[in-house]
This record gives sequence, C-alpha cells and structure tokens, in this order.
Amino acid sequence: MASRPDEQDRARERGGREAWIAIAGNPNTGKTSLFNAITGLRQKVGNYPGVTVERRLGIVPLPSGRRARCIDLPGCYSLVARSHDEQIAHDVLVGQVEDTPEPDLVVIVVDASNLERNLYLASQILDLGIPCVIALNMIDVAEDAGLEIDHAKLGSKLGVPVVPTVAVREQGIDDLLATVERVLARPNAGNDGQRPWRMDDAIEREVAGLAAELGQHNVRPGRADAEAIWLLSSVREHDELAGINPHIRAQVLAIQERLEEAGTPFRTAEIQARYAWIDQVARACVRIGERRRKNWTGRLDALFTHRIAGPVIFFGVMALVFQSIFAWADPAIRGIEYVFAGLSNGIRMLLPPGALRDLLTEGVIAGAGNVVV
Repeated sequence: MASRPDEQDRARERGGREAWIAIAGNPNTGKTSLFNAITGLRQKVGNYPGVTVERRLGIVPLPSGRRARCIDLPGCYSLVARSHDEQIAHDVLVGQVEDTPEPDLVVIVVDASNLERNLYLASQILDLGIPCVIALNMIDVAEDAGLEIDHAKLGSKLGVPVVPTVAVREQGIDDLLATVERVLARPNAGNDGQRPWRMDDAIEREVAGLAAELGQHNVRPGRADAEAIWLLSSVREHDELAGINPHIRAQVLAIQERLEEAGTPFRTAEIQARYAWIDQVARACVRIGERRRKNWTGRLDALFTHRIAGPVIFFGVMALVFQSIFAWADPAIRGIEYVFAGLSNGIRMLLPPGALRDLLTEGVIAGAGNVVV
C-alpha cells in the first residue's frame, strides 16, 4: 500500500521541520549558479562552526508551495580529506556538523562536458545512501562539444533521477525542483549502501571488517561501508581530521599498513575501481557526435591556442607592448609634463614666494607629476 502524502512528509521532514537539501559538486560546475537559481535572494552567508569555510544557506520554494532549506557545500573534487576544512563537505553529508542537520536530499551538480571526472564525487555521495538527484548541468556546453548524453539511461545506471540543466540561464530548474519534491516524498529513497563497484577480495575483506567495527560505534549499516572507505582514504598518521574515534583511527592505520605491505595501497585500489565503473557508465550513456559550430569564445580559444597562430599572436602582442612603452609613450609623457609644468607656473604667478608656494610647486604638483609619468 502506498503511503499517504502526510505520512511521506513526516518521514522526510523529521518531526515536522522543513526538509534540508544540500547542493554538492566539483568547482566550476555551475553549482553556485544553480544554488542562486533555486533560492533567488532568499540566502544567508556565514561560516561553519570552528572553521573559516563559508556556509551559504537559502530557502527553496518547491512546486507544491512547501519550502525546503538549502545549503551550498564547498566545491570539491572528492570527499577525501586531509584537514578539518576539507572535512566539512563530508561531515555535513553525514550530519556531523553543529547546527546543520543531515540533509534529506543531495542535489549533485555534474558538469555534463566532463562527465567522468564529475562522477567520481557523485559516486562517493551515492555510496552514503542519501537520497540524491543529479543536476546534469552545462548540458549546452556538452552538446556544443558533440556529446550526446542519454540522461535517462544515466539515471538508470546510477540509480537516481538525472535532470539536464543550464543553471546560468535557469533552464531545467522547474523540472529539477519537481524531481526533488518527488524524491523527498518517497520514503527510503536512498540506496541501501550496496556499491556498484568492487575492489580486490582482500581489500573488500578489510573494508567489511572496518565497517562491522563502525557498526558498533553507532554508524548505521547502510552507511558503514562508505564510511569505512572514507576513513581508509582520508586518515593519515599526522592528518588534521577532527572527530575520529582514537580506536577507529588506530584500526584504520593498521589496515593501511597491512595493505601497503601486501603491495595494494588502498587509495590506489579505490581510485582504479571507481574509475573502472565510471568508465563503463560513461561508455553506456555518452555518444560522441559531430561537434557543433563554436561560439565566439570557442573560436578565440582555438585561435590563441593554435600551434602556429598562437605564438605569432603572442609575439605580436609583446611587440605592441614594447612599442607602446618605448616609442608611443613619448608624446604622452611630454603632454603630462607640459600640463604639470603649467600648473606649477600658475601657482607661482598666483602666490608670493614662500614655504606654501614651494610646497605646492616642488612637492605636491611635482610629486604627482612624477607618479603619473
């Protein structure tokens, strides 16, 4: 039997509060543009407690008339952290930041023209089991580059809805918000923590053992696997990470040492396994077609980076700068000197000899003239 809307709302809003949405993504993917598009001027900027990382909050009006609170996470290429500042994005997602509830849904902003690189962070967030929606942003740039992305198939492969958007022009924003509200209304919309990618059996056994240990420390079963992977990727002997149980830290360092001695460093194995899966997803969902006619910025970029035209333009600009400094500047310098000399003469004619006249002519006017020249 399907849940009634009021039951679904209670399930998603945790005791009647407004739902929390997090916006995550790589830098330069249009993440902040999308945040601005869905929140408008309903924003507040501050810092996370204890760090200087900026925290941007906003209010999102949903299609039904309900409202949701939204937080714009710091842009990052991965959830792997080496310092407390880098740890913020991860800690917000798992509800470990003071005054910031665990998000009910994450909008993962993906640059459609760099799909494989952006799916790395997306895969880490999906592993956490949080309900997600992928905003396939900058789809116009991808299409101009000849990339044809089957967003429905991509959503099927990732197990979450995918909505094409162009945030800077607010295209696809209505569809995105409608999808967000649909996912918020579904109980248990996140995955069950089952990863679609796997590492070697020996490494997986170490991950499973650490996940079982985390389960004894109040990490819920569907997230323990992802948290074990995050710890094995992030923790180092002299890192600056905060809030990690000393016993767990010691166990993580011991596992890392065992894997290093076996010749299978965890970080390398994880990266290779993730990207192997990402490559399969991209090949299934992306077709490279004919590149569209470039816009003017693309044409200029092609001209300036051309192997022949680029150096010619560079040396031409350098010659122009040299000529302007050592030849064309002479008339301008003489003109400036003439103007300031006229000002000095005018002051001498108006004021009698004395300290004030000398201050103005020899100090103020002469000094200003030297600075301008």
